[in-house]
Amino acid sequence: DLDSNELTGTLSPSFANLMELQILFLDNNMMSGTLPSEMGQMDLLRFLRLDRNDFSGSIPDEWASLSELRVLFLNNNPGITGTVPAFLSTMTDMQQLSLFDTGISGSIPTELGQLTEMVNLFLHFTDLTGTMPQEICDLRTSGALNFLTADCAGDNPKVQCSQPDCCAVCF
Repeated sequence: DLDSNELTGTLSPSFANLMELQILFLDNNMMSGTLPSEMGQMDLLRFLRLDRNDFSGSIPDEWASLSELRVLFLNNNPGITGTVPAFLSTMTDMQQLSLFDTGISGSIPTELGQLTEMVNLFLHFTDLTGTMPQEICDLRTSGALNFLTADCAGDNPKVQCSQPDCCAVCF
């Protein structure tokens, strides 16, 4: 647990050498640079918090092999761009995904509705647009997904919710 330690610099690709690591909390520091693709080799990683830093670039495709991931917090990194990777839907144990206050854009992948273990999904303060997939709304109405946030408020929201109670909070 290295959160809130005023750490600076970049996240070294050599972190991938920690093959047995299951929990990595580097949130609330002053780290920067791109997210290392090499971290995709950490296939036992279950909890990854890189939120509240200054990381940039897109979520690496190599992270698709993080099949044990249950928690991924990348929020409060405005420099993180690209789209929400569809491969996140293969992380069947994912319980919390936080991408708010990033530069993530595009549409919300329908495939995220396959994450039946998802409890919290935070997608507000992004550049996501379009309609919240019905499959994700179905997780809310079934009671599986407890909290869902998106930019769905106002006269011209960036994200349209297909049913009134789909998003728990609209910004």
